[in-house]
Parts: sequence; C-alpha cells; structure tokens
Amino acid sequence: MSMELHVFLSNRRLPDVHQWQAAIDSHSFDVKLDRDAKVGTDTGFLPAMLKGRASGFEFDVTPAMDVVEAYPDIAERLVGLDAVGNFRWGGDLDEMACALAAAAALTSLSGGVWFDPESGECLDAAGALKEAQAGIADAGN
Repeated sequence: MSMELHVFLSNRRLPDVHQWQAAIDSHSFDVKLDRDAKVGTDTGFLPAMLKGRASGFEFDVTPAMDVVEAYPDIAERLVGLDAVGNFRWGGDLDEMACALAAAAALTSLSGGVWFDPESGECLDAAGALKEAQAGIADAGN
C-alpha cells in the first residue's frame, strides 16, 4: 500500500536541495537528501539516508491544481500557493521517516501547507513539524 503526503507552496519559494537539506538539519532530523537532486524538475525516487542507512521516497513537484482538483474542500486554505510537493512511500518505515522529515522541513522553509489526504488535515509549519516528529517516533526512528 502506498501512502501520500502533499506540501503546497509558492513556486517562488521552491528551494534547491541544499536549502532544503539545511532546513532538515535545522530541525534535527537525521535525514540526508541526495545532494544532486534537482528540486522541481526531478521526478520519481529521491535517494536519502536515514541515520546512515540508505533509504528515500518518491517525490515530484506539480501545479497545485493537480491535487486541489481531487480535494476541492481545501482550496480556500491554499490561496497564493501554486505548486505542490508530492511525497509517496510504501510500507517501509525508513522511507516514511525520510518523507515525513523532508515534508515538514519543506513546509517550514517555504511557509507552505502540509496536507495529509488520509486524515484530511491541513497543517502549518509548526503542526507539520509536530506531526513528523510523532510519526517518526511511532515508527521507531
């Protein structure tokens, strides 16, 4: 079973991988993204390291409307946010931990909105960080 998480943000606030990594580090997540990743253009599996172990998650950036069309009830929370970072992972808990940490850091860095389609929750940066920390702790990472 595949899980999915979205971070809505402004295209103007889309970071490069070094800025994104700095945000991950600033929140003390033990996740290292592939330094060669091209945020915004690369699609598919984004390699990462979790506590020194090889891992990663599926990631791409698409127009926000691609997701909003499926969840129109969240549109009012997304004014001015024209892009969405899409995070996907399977049943691997390391992949989940990497995705949660990266998504929370991206939410914080961009001033974006974290959206979990399973719960229907939209969270700001503080809520995203709290959710990621709890999910990572629950997974034993």
